[in-house]
Amino acid sequence: MSIYPTPEQFKTLLEGPPDQPVVMVNLLRFKPKADAPDEGLSGAAAYQLYGDQMRKIVESHGGRILWSGRVDSMVIADADPGYHAVALVEYPSRKK
Repeated sequence: MSIYPTPEQFKTLLEGPPDQPVVMVNLLRFKPKADAPDEGLSGAAAYQLYGDQMRKIVESHGGRILWSGRVDSMVIADADPGYHAVALVEYPSRKK
């Protein structure tokens, strides 16, 4: 699974309406144990530290966290992809 957009995917994103909000859907999976520098923490706990810092950055650019929560089941899916959480992040436009 990719974690970074391809140049083509990023181009498609930027081709949308430049002056309207855009919402990013984050489908999250956590490792059982975090890598350095957060060794000793669970993957979820390490992601929480990252998320706290990212919230500040998102908000400093006019964005906001619309919703975040854990995945406890899926109704429609071909297979269990193993997502642990979902976060919806809104940015004011594609310009930033």
